[in-house]
Amino acid sequence: MGAATPRVEKKPLSSYATIFVIMPIITYFVGDQVDHLLTLPRFPPFPYNLVCGFSIFVTGLALGIKSTRLLYKYGAGLPWGEARAIDQSSKLVTTGLYAYTRNPMVLGYSMLPVGMGFMFQSMGMATIIPTFVLFFNLALVKLREEPRLLKRFGDEYIGYRNRTPMLIPRRSEVTRAVSKWRGGYFTHVFTPLISLALLAGLTYGYKTQSIPFQKEITAIAFVIICTMGGIAGIYPRKMSKIFKQSEGGTRNEVGDGYSGHHPDCRHFFTHTLTIRSHRLCAGCTGLVIGAALGVGFTLFIFSMKNALLTEVIFWIGFALTMVGILQHVLDLDNPIIHAGLNAALVLGISMDRFAAESLNGGALVAVYTIALTLYLIIARIELSQNDHRLICEDCRESCKRSYAS
Repeated sequence: MGAATPRVEKKPLSSYATIFVIMPIITYFVGDQVDHLLTLPRFPPFPYNLVCGFSIFVTGLALGIKSTRLLYKYGAGLPWGEARAIDQSSKLVTTGLYAYTRNPMVLGYSMLPVGMGFMFQSMGMATIIPTFVLFFNLALVKLREEPRLLKRFGDEYIGYRNRTPMLIPRRSEVTRAVSKWRGGYFTHVFTPLISLALLAGLTYGYKTQSIPFQKEITAIAFVIICTMGGIAGIYPRKMSKIFKQSEGGTRNEVGDGYSGHHPDCRHFFTHTLTIRSHRLCAGCTGLVIGAALGVGFTLFIFSMKNALLTEVIFWIGFALTMVGILQHVLDLDNPIIHAGLNAALVLGISMDRFAAESLNGGALVAVYTIALTLYLIIARIELSQNDHRLICEDCRESCKRSYAS
């Protein structure tokens, strides 16, 4: 029997959530005052400040969320556990992110003001604020958290402390982890992020000549892509050949043993949605919703010519696309959030495609946005398939229906 997970009560949760509202406001105003006091330059230049800043911010947020989930799932603890004894972890978590650093949560949340500083071109915000955040958190860890962990876990914690860095992972460990990254996360997450950043650079920094009927051609191509993707999402089993049969027993069969294109298995329950007694793939459902929204947006916004609004649309789409790419650390194992993030990915691509072409006007950007749309959707599907395969490979139950090769 595993340790009972603590109940997330409203009072500490509201206090924890308040940090994400109050602290960014304080960070912004303090950073702005530091910049004026020290006459620091505005850096990085636009649009690279938004690309770099948002990337750092989302990465830090992802690290914080992922480490919080690991602490809750494997240690039965909550981030504020050292402040409330009832929420202290009952098991020492040493896997996942905690295998590379003892404080991934501190590392992740310390990256948030760095990301904000880059986005607002504030060197004071990006350097001085994170320094104080790190100093405060590491002092809290040394003076309060580590003595309590040593008292609770004794020699187990001493061994973990001796082999694991306090904050910054060892370069050799990071290199080894990247080289063995399972499920194609490196090629299907990191590369799409670079491709998205390149879109921003092309949109604002490299203009080419347009071609006749360019806007109409790219809009039609995008609608066709969304329509084909929507059909594939509605009929995933007919459009997919990823299932392979293997010898063994059955696993919790219901009907023909599948829900959409997932085996009826407890390991896949967080990947499916139940709508009117029908279980559907959450990822495919999100892609279908996103495709419908993308087509609707494209048709509705086709003739808009407001430059300022177009620029706003571009960066909203950029943000939606980025969180869609990083959804595996943001979905919280919740099928509704998973579906929503998939929908956000496709809607974000549609917004970026329209805005990038409108702001730049060149044929190169138009072609690149169509290619990027195809690439991001394919990468999203391939990453999902790899996740399904890994679930089956890690499962020790016998099964006739499996993604594992």
